[in-house]
Amino acid sequence: MISNIPIKFPLYIKILLWFFLNLLVLGLAFYAFLTMHMNLGWDALLMGRVGERLRAVGEVISRELTESTQEEWNPVLDRFSNAYQVTFRLFSHDGNQMAGPPVDLPPTVMQKFSERFTGPGRGIGGLRLAESRPQSVDASGFRPETRFLLKTKKPTRYWTGMDIASPKPGFGPRKTTLLIEAKAIHGNGLFLDLRHLGMIVLAAVMLSALVWLPFVTTLTRSLKHLTRITERIAEGDFQARTSTPKRHDEIGRLSHAVNQMAHRLDGYVTAQKRFLSDTAHELCSPLARMELGLSIIEQRTKSEEQASLKDVRDEVEVMTTLVNDLLAYSRSSLRRESSKPSPIKLWSLVEKVARQEVPSDFDFQTEIPKDIKVIADAHLLERSLANILRNAVRYAGEDGPIKIRAIPLDKIIQISISDQGPGVPAESLEHLFDPFYRPAAARERSSGGAGLGLSIVKTGIEACAGSVTCANLKPRGFEVRVELPVYDGDEATPPLA
Repeated sequence: MISNIPIKFPLYIKILLWFFLNLLVLGLAFYAFLTMHMNLGWDALLMGRVGERLRAVGEVISRELTESTQEEWNPVLDRFSNAYQVTFRLFSHDGNQMAGPPVDLPPTVMQKFSERFTGPGRGIGGLRLAESRPQSVDASGFRPETRFLLKTKKPTRYWTGMDIASPKPGFGPRKTTLLIEAKAIHGNGLFLDLRHLGMIVLAAVMLSALVWLPFVTTLTRSLKHLTRITERIAEGDFQARTSTPKRHDEIGRLSHAVNQMAHRLDGYVTAQKRFLSDTAHELCSPLARMELGLSIIEQRTKSEEQASLKDVRDEVEVMTTLVNDLLAYSRSSLRRESSKPSPIKLWSLVEKVARQEVPSDFDFQTEIPKDIKVIADAHLLERSLANILRNAVRYAGEDGPIKIRAIPLDKIIQISISDQGPGVPAESLEHLFDPFYRPAAARERSSGGAGLGLSIVKTGIEACAGSVTCANLKPRGFEVRVELPVYDGDEATPPLA
């Protein structure tokens, strides 16, 4: 029996995770390359949409500051700070604060001021004014221009410096610096719009999935199919074949190898069973002649010598029983392909078997609806049920009732034969259907046969496209369950997988 090993981490998910991890590594490597060889840092975020959004905000603030008095600059900046959840401050071209909440600028921010300050007439941008242009203009004289974006630690802050027109027209430099301080890189949507970033990431994931899902699905489907087929072969179904040998890759080669293995195993096992069947059949004739000869000798032997002959007859009977069991086992194994399942009235068949195998003084109970029909080979099913009942009578007939029940379950009929006996050791359950296997408690010749009874049951039920299992009951007892296709009145239910 193949154990159902749980799959904690499917291969399907592993492949996809490795693919996305590979994308992440490639993205980080590309970013590192750009940073090292093209000197791209935080300032790169100011290109494109982010820079345009900051310039648009800068234009509005510059216009309002120009239209306000110097005493009104702080309320103006506070209003924008509350609206965008960041802090706006206004600085002169040489780094002196003109408006906004007081702050001690970190050294790296001050360094940006010193790098860009080259004298009067230059703002943070360090661009020299044309000689023909006046020293001061209004807010419409030029568009705000972002200059830097950097990060400081302890505490973590993000700073953006942007050139805007001086709100004091008529004197001083034409540019001042609008400094924006944010606690996060996205700046509450001002620096980065996480929704757009999320949409880009989602689109990348979906496109990657569309490219990879067909490949991953085909691969895992083929592996699942191979797993099911090999499990069936491991359980003894050597007729199982894979349907993927046409693939021109390693999976196709593996499928071809599995089919070859199943074909050879089927040949070996079939040849072995035929040899066993032929041998058992050939042994029947000499054993019959031996029994006939013993009968003749018993008639001509004196009564005091009958005891010795009885021992010989017992041995011959044991050999005859063993050969008959071997013949029944081999024939039921070989009959799977030639068997012809047909609708069988289960209640009538069980009553017939019970009359043959269960003594009249035993407590035998049946719970089988009289209208239930199953699809099976009548001869194989009768022999299988007879062996199960014979074991129940032999090992547990005096311990309580023997019950046989039939329960319809969707497209199958479950037949359970239970007793109140001691059961079998737990470690023996998975071996009970193996040929010649007997639990330790039943190894004596007087208490059991050759260990072929349940093997005959298994081969017979499987030849009827069914399955058989067994289990110990609690607190006491033993149960054998047989599942067979149900007859629905029109056509046979497909055989069990």
